[in-house]
Amino acid sequence: MEEIIKEHISKEYEGQEHILDGIVSTQHYELAKPKILWILKEPHSGNESWDVRKRIQTLRENDRIAIGFDKTFTRIVYTTNAILNNIPWSEGRIRTNPEMIDELQKMAYINVKKTGGASKTKPITLEQAYNKSKDILFKQIELIKPDVLIFGGTFYLFEKDLGLPKLNIYGSGTCHAQSKNGQIFLNVYHPQKPVITKDYVDDIMLAVKNERKLDGKF
Repeated sequence: MEEIIKEHISKEYEGQEHILDGIVSTQHYELAKPKILWILKEPHSGNESWDVRKRIQTLRENDRIAIGFDKTFTRIVYTTNAILNNIPWSEGRIRTNPEMIDELQKMAYINVKKTGGASKTKPITLEQAYNKSKDILFKQIELIKPDVLIFGGTFYLFEKDLGLPKLNIYGSGTCHAQSKNGQIFLNVYHPQKPVITKDYVDDIMLAVKNERKLDGKF
């Protein structure tokens, strides 16, 4: 899988610095139930090549999320733990249970844009990146084989190509979801969006539980 993705990205971005992403740790991902894929916008970095997976593997520093990554990954940690370990937001805290960060080893993580970007993403830039990388993105999804796909502010890009039925609304309304062929698709805000964290985490947790029952293939 790794070589296939590298080949696709290298071909598409020939002569450009690019950022690799995907399954954080194959060993841990294979054991995860369910298998989770986060799909975000773009990495906040300069124009250099690096591997976001390797950074996620070392994200825990002094029993906290590394400074500079905490704004995005705090909610990803809570949400991933909620899905994998049935831990609602009210029952888990990173400061008293930093092992929660290590659960990110069990997920996959990709960005729509495969080159460095700014802290705020321009819609036109993201749309251009999606059109450029669409084949790569769907090849990644195919090879990663996730049970749960979490689109953090990116669902609108994929919506037409996915061809899903109308999404169901969960909890306070921060999460819209639909299941299809044994996979759950979640349309949620980007993890940095200023909404209540409890709603963000628990709405996703509720959606995954309900959609698993509705789909009947889990």
